Amino acid sequence: MKISLSGRIIEVEYRYCQMSVPEFMRFASNIGYDAVELRATQVTHETSMEEASEYRRVADDLGLDISCINMTGIKDYESDLEIFKRYVDLAQTLRCEYLKTWNVDVTLLRKLCDYADDYGLKLVAQTHTGGPLETIDSIIKTCDDIGRENFGVIFDAANLFIAGEEYGAEAVKRLGRRIFQVSIQSLREAKDKSAEGVMEYKGFYYERCLIGNEGGIDFYDIFRGLREIGFDGYVTIIEPISKLMDNKELARYAYRKVKELLIKAGYSIS
Repeated sequence: MKISLSGRIIEVEYRYCQMSVPEFMRFASNIGYDAVELRATQVTHETSMEEASEYRRVADDLGLDISCINMTGIKDYESDLEIFKRYVDLAQTLRCEYLKTWNVDVTLLRKLCDYADDYGLKLVAQTHTGGPLETIDSIIKTCDDIGRENFGVIFDAANLFIAGEEYGAEAVKRLGRRIFQVSIQSLREAKDKSAEGVMEYKGFYYERCLIGNEGGIDFYDIFRGLREIGFDGYVTIIEPISKLMDNKELARYAYRKVKELLIKAGYSIS
């Protein structure tokens, strides 16, 4: 099991990051993270191979993995194949096994998976509200419809929680081998619907909270389920900048809490 940090923790309004990629890598490594996930604000299909090689060199110096890179701009296989090929090249240079897609079109993903498979790469999509990966049943159906061994989901309990779905050990066991990675962001139901920062989805009001806060997502139950199915991949902190805590301190806090809960669930974490 490896704990990864997403660049979302330093991302400002989905537009830019507060650190360069090498700075972010050093920041994550100094805390103790094993890997980083690079966002679309950090790596794109326009990133040069020279830049990617430099990022890999820094990661090697730090003993850091790159758990995932986010892809954008791929809507059609024929017209956007060159963009996808560029991401494949970047993934190889970065020695990153996972490419994250936000487009969950079944036909498109079958073709992308077939191409990526020749390079030993896997495609992942995050469980999320408002699409075919919102419920446990729809996640299972979508993965099975795609039907490729190198396609799976990033299990995000927060989005299942928002959708009113079971998100704990039983959900993990139902999805089983379809889970390739895990995302961690902490939410709870909002008691005051009018409070600052409260969000709403289909009449459900929720807010961000710290891992371990009362009423928050039970990550221990999730980790216990992951342990039962033999999951040993990346667990990535994807908390955004928020008013809960200074984002740099939040990255440290989240690492400590996730590590504690993983050990409690039976994982060996160095």
